[in-house]
Amino acid sequence: MPPPAVATNRAQVAQLAATNIVGQNTPMIAQLEAQYAQMWAQDAAAMYGYAGQSAAASKVTPFTSPAQTTNAAGQALQSAAVTHAASTAAGTSAQNVSQAITQAPNALQSLATPAATTTSSSTSPFGSIWELLTGSSTPPTSLSGLLNAYSPFAGFFYNTEGCRTSVSVWATTSFRSPRPWD
Repeated sequence: MPPPAVATNRAQVAQLAATNIVGQNTPMIAQLEAQYAQMWAQDAAAMYGYAGQSAAASKVTPFTSPAQTTNAAGQALQSAAVTHAASTAAGTSAQNVSQAITQAPNALQSLATPAATTTSSSTSPFGSIWELLTGSSTPPTSLSGLLNAYSPFAGFFYNTEGCRTSVSVWATTSFRSPRPWD
């Protein structure tokens, strides 16, 4: 029922009760009370219907149990694996480190020594060029060999470092045309 209809009913009952001195308004008050009872019953039925529908809508469906994806003996197997790894890893690691330490000097020695080459100027594609540039028939096999091969030319490169400047100074001072105002 709408609240204004209920309020009107209650106001009429209050007015009739106030003016009911000798009982002349009693049948009218009874009729308004019966209407109010019907309003109350209609509101109560609506509320109980709403409560029932809300309970049905908010009913939670029970969850199904998930499938088992773990191994029941997993913790025992894990502790056994950890125990096995702890007992064998130390010995194996120590052996691996010892072996690496012994092999390291041999590897470094093989890297430090130049590779033996059997190429000559006739078999190497750059042999002729190398012999022309350095006068040596065997190309170097390391960086130090390359630097030693160029050592005879170091003086030439050093002495010609400022060659362009001295030539330009010599050319401007020696071969100058006379100026007419001199």
